[in-house]
Amino acid sequence: MMQNKFDISFQSDIYKVNDVVDNSLKFLKANFPMLNNDNLMEFKLIFCELLFNAVIHGNKQDRAKNVFFSINVTGIFVNSIVSDEGTGFDYDKAMKISCCAESMFLESGRGIRLVKSLVDNLDFDTNGSTVKFRKRVEFDG
Repeated sequence: MMQNKFDISFQSDIYKVNDVVDNSLKFLKANFPMLNNDNLMEFKLIFCELLFNAVIHGNKQDRAKNVFFSINVTGIFVNSIVSDEGTGFDYDKAMKISCCAESMFLESGRGIRLVKSLVDNLDFDTNGSTVKFRKRVEFDG
């Protein structure tokens, strides 16, 4: 029987992120056997970016803190939430800074812009420690 929800919490350790991403992609493949490779790679990039951000920037790699990750499949949409136990960040300010030409060479900000370009909807909570996104699934043929 297919599950339409994937939930996990894990210790803020960058070495755990790849396993979580691999398991989330297996979950998506089980729910969408006809998922095209381009869409699968987009999901991988989105999950990696948001989960690494939560571990590195949100929780500052503090292993006493956790990252919470959920995926919910509704029809042809994937809805996901990533939360960390950090103090958050100012999403609007980060987007203003990352839109400048010089920001292309900064170490932060580009990933969130990339994620925003790959999803249908991206929302941060008030303090920026929780991000939600919605993405339509595309199929081959």
